[in-house]
Amino acid sequence: MNSRIFFISANVPINFNLNFKLFKNKNHKQTIIISFQMRVIPYSALYVDVTVSDLFKKGFESLKPQDVKKAISGIESIFIQDPTKEQLLITMCVRGALDLLLQGLNYPPGTEILMSAMNIPDMVKVVRYHGYIPVPVDIDFTTMKPKMASLEKNLTKNTKAIILAWVYGSYNYAEEIYKFCKDKGLFIIEDNAETFFDTKYNGSPHADASLFSFGIIKLNTALGGALMIVRNNEVLSRRMKYIMSNYPVEGIKFFIKRLVKAIPAMMILNSTMVNEYARRIMISLGIEYKEKAISLLRGFQPDETFLNTYRKQMPEAMIAFLYLRMKTFDKAEFLRCTKRQYEGQQILERNGIFVPGTQADKKFYWLYPIIVPDQELCYDILNKKGIDAYLGATQLKPVPTPIGSKYEDPKETIEFFNKILYLPIHKNVPLESIQKICRGVVETVKGVEEMKRRNDLIRPKL
Repeated sequence: MNSRIFFISANVPINFNLNFKLFKNKNHKQTIIISFQMRVIPYSALYVDVTVSDLFKKGFESLKPQDVKKAISGIESIFIQDPTKEQLLITMCVRGALDLLLQGLNYPPGTEILMSAMNIPDMVKVVRYHGYIPVPVDIDFTTMKPKMASLEKNLTKNTKAIILAWVYGSYNYAEEIYKFCKDKGLFIIEDNAETFFDTKYNGSPHADASLFSFGIIKLNTALGGALMIVRNNEVLSRRMKYIMSNYPVEGIKFFIKRLVKAIPAMMILNSTMVNEYARRIMISLGIEYKEKAISLLRGFQPDETFLNTYRKQMPEAMIAFLYLRMKTFDKAEFLRCTKRQYEGQQILERNGIFVPGTQADKKFYWLYPIIVPDQELCYDILNKKGIDAYLGATQLKPVPTPIGSKYEDPKETIEFFNKILYLPIHKNVPLESIQKICRGVVETVKGVEEMKRRNDLIRPKL
């Protein structure tokens, strides 16, 4: 029996209904009419930063037998800026790069490593795995730089290194921090997993190592992989290359799985039509689609064995794909898209909404965080308005203070983290939609602030 399905959309704000109607005509053909009543802005906080043509053309081109040495040389020629001082290593991911780096450094157990107080838990886990103690350094959310006072306070005779994580696309040259760390003899690791913005900028020349991610939800994605630049330390670089030469090479099936995984993710997140109707259906059926989407996009699932996951060499096909992506990165287009996102930031700031990192030296938008007066309430209202705000669009968390230590909790980081909401604004969102989203956010935040003010006025005094 043949069936036909028609979608009928009616743009009515906030409230919506999903109606199914089944009709049979005289030829016994079924027609199902699904009608919606909801206004949806068809963009999500996450997206896959690759075009369909690039994914299929370059992705499947990479599946052919490759001259991997040529691809690696190509990446080196693009990304290394000073061959006399810099060496490049290619790893499965930034976590794998940090693990490799700590193996190479081989500090004594109990060594303390300072960390910007916001990172993903797996980075903390890698540090602890090696027997080291991660110590958080509180963050100034106007710049996303570590606070100098917190850095000075948490430095001890056991501190050997620092991991500076530039998150949300906010990048700082931070020369005063680098100088302080160099004067104290610290090995400086620059975590740029969220701040790639130019194939000609491979990190601060003051950092001993700079790490970049090209995972499935990162800018200029290669569906996986990371680049590590090591400076002024050829001995360390050679040691790490030797360690990595003993890793098994990940097979081509890994890359094929990433390609297959990216296709539905792109359909849901990058296609405005699919995004709109898929969200309406899932919301109406009570399906928590956001957590499922985030789980689908994560490069490595949390239950996978640590060693088996990270201590492998990248598939040759993925290296070839990364080379093709680096070779064709369009910085001019990237900056044009950033300008649109900046206009949204101006709307928010004019209306008193705090956007983290606006005072950073370089402000790009891997994610689009804002600070709101009530996370849960603002989240619920915005989503009912059809604005696909997220609470957990990233695995970022405050770095915990070592249990039983004298160190204070990173109070400002924890306070801000508990007020962060992520907006569906990224490089693919047109200016008109960015303006609509920001106006909806302003209206929501002001309404929540007014409600809280009234509640404070009527609350009885004890």
